[in-house]
Amino acid sequence: MNNLSPLHYNKIEDFFKSIELNHLNINDFISESDLDILDFSNAFDEILDLLESHNAFDIEIIYYKNAMDYLYQHDMSLTDSLELANELGYKTEDLNSEILASLLASQITRDAFFGLREDIDNFFANFDEK
Repeated sequence: MNNLSPLHYNKIEDFFKSIELNHLNINDFISESDLDILDFSNAFDEILDLLESHNAFDIEIIYYKNAMDYLYQHDMSLTDSLELANELGYKTEDLNSEILASLLASQITRDAFFGLREDIDNFFANFDEK
């Protein structure tokens, strides 16, 4: 169990705020009680588990225009989003722009989070609890 003061919570919150993930604010999904029991030596994996248990990577893009804009910016050919839908077992008749954009945004956000493993592990490895 960690012995964190309010100053430490603020330091961790500021660190999470500094992480740029378009559709995910880590602070929305991790509480002080989560931080109290977080194993700092395995921080990335434990934070990942917390985020996944709260469905933090399930990004929903609603409205046709928003979905089309997102797909236009990130997957104009729809290759990636259709491949992702296929991997997840979607049938073509069940797809629309909102589903494709949401699946893609979720995957992009998840991948971006995985790219932060070293930064998160380093932050917690060097975190001064005193």
